[in-house]
Amino acid sequence: MKKITLILFTLSSFSVFSQNPNYAEDVAEILYQNCTSCHHNGGIAPFPLMNYSEANSWGPQIVLETITGDMPPWPVDSTYQRYSHERILSLADITTLIDWNNDGRPQGDPNLTPTAPTYVAGATLPNPDHTIALPQYSSNATIEDDYVCFSVQTSFATDRFIKAIEVLPGNPAIVHHALVFIDTSGIGAPITTDCMGVDGKLVAGYTPGSTPAIFPNGGNVKMGVRLPAGANIVVQMHYPEGSAGMIDSTKVNFFFYPTGTTGVREVYTDPILSNWNLWIPPNTTPTFNASYPPNNGVLPYDFSILSVFPHMHLLGEEITSYAVSPTNDTIPFERIKHWDFEWQGFYNFRNILKVPAGSRMYGTAKFNNTSGNPHNPNNPPALVTAGESTTDEMFLIYFQYLLYQQGDESLNIDSLLNVGTSINETQFLALEIYPNPSNDYISIQNNFEREFDISILDIQGKIVKKESGIKSTQMVSIATLKAGKYICYITSKGNIYSSKFIKN
Repeated sequence: MKKITLILFTLSSFSVFSQNPNYAEDVAEILYQNCTSCHHNGGIAPFPLMNYSEANSWGPQIVLETITGDMPPWPVDSTYQRYSHERILSLADITTLIDWNNDGRPQGDPNLTPTAPTYVAGATLPNPDHTIALPQYSSNATIEDDYVCFSVQTSFATDRFIKAIEVLPGNPAIVHHALVFIDTSGIGAPITTDCMGVDGKLVAGYTPGSTPAIFPNGGNVKMGVRLPAGANIVVQMHYPEGSAGMIDSTKVNFFFYPTGTTGVREVYTDPILSNWNLWIPPNTTPTFNASYPPNNGVLPYDFSILSVFPHMHLLGEEITSYAVSPTNDTIPFERIKHWDFEWQGFYNFRNILKVPAGSRMYGTAKFNNTSGNPHNPNNPPALVTAGESTTDEMFLIYFQYLLYQQGDESLNIDSLLNVGTSINETQFLALEIYPNPSNDYISIQNNFEREFDISILDIQGKIVKKESGIKSTQMVSIATLKAGKYICYITSKGNIYSSKFIKN
């Protein structure tokens, strides 16, 4: 008999297991809350998950993607820093999905299925003060993605303060992401192809499932971005491979503080950390560094940091940024262990971060220019340097920031953005197993404080082996498993540890 101290799942998640979850009462709401903003007809995802038939067909894949933390997409490491509106499934949700799949994915009573969300080409924020409509554009993305910039001149006689920006894709099925810049350099070309953005100020972005860019406001808090009179708005659009010939006309809605509003604190957006001296020879995995201020300087004032936006291209593998205070304390900004060019954007911190005067900011970025990088645009690998093209590389980390005021660090950004969010404390961590591939056994290399249970799932997302009372260095027999791909899965203190492995 198992000892209580060796049970794999917490009591809350064990109770989920004992309820025999079904689609109508348990699974549908999880998918509606976390998946269908992309996985709906016309959405950016390759298949919909809007009803039982669709969820049932993709049940194994749902389990395999969620148990590893690959879906919902959330590349930034929430064990390093916490953010507003984190897209992370709870342990209870993942346990429900696993158990539902193991039980054959029952539908339950269809009448008990909650109402599915409606996805239409409508805005989240009503009554914009100004709208920019991009011209109709036919995607040129045949076998490669299409990146194009649209420049539109504004005609405001005076500067305005932006309170919020919402990007409305004209054709959500082909808009992978959009980035909005303020450009004061003068009138540029209305349309620029193979464009990775401009040297102007990046102020907002759109990815499927994202919320509008809202700057903190409410009560006595008024923060916003200055839009200079006569500035250009440049929108970089990303259309994915295979969308050639499809038409898009994206709109951008702007919301301003009323003219004459006083006390608006200006938010700045700049790539504070950058390195343009990138020299990445073939078959290398170099790491580059960046720091600010230059020449070993330190920040002259206290600053409040609202968000961070790291950026690399296809060779990117890892990127991290942080500050070191005058008292030698580390202030973490972001860490992405597995860079994915397809999923990037601004990450608002859960609470505003104070970076005191005397601090210094740092960034590191690792690139992978080997044939083992599935995103490498060159086969065989070739020399890559810094540049604007997708096949060049970049190392930029943008920050949205402003001068610090007393009490900023106690401001909760969620409450000031009017964005509903549910914070899950589950963390997805790497499980270190050896050997991989393996023949007859695997050994868990992580150091856990006590014995634990282990589950092994096959490619159908079903548990094929479960063993209790394992120690971190103990070997686990897999001799009875068929040759193939598996996922090893452990929970400890509410966190999920998983790793893919191959059985020879």
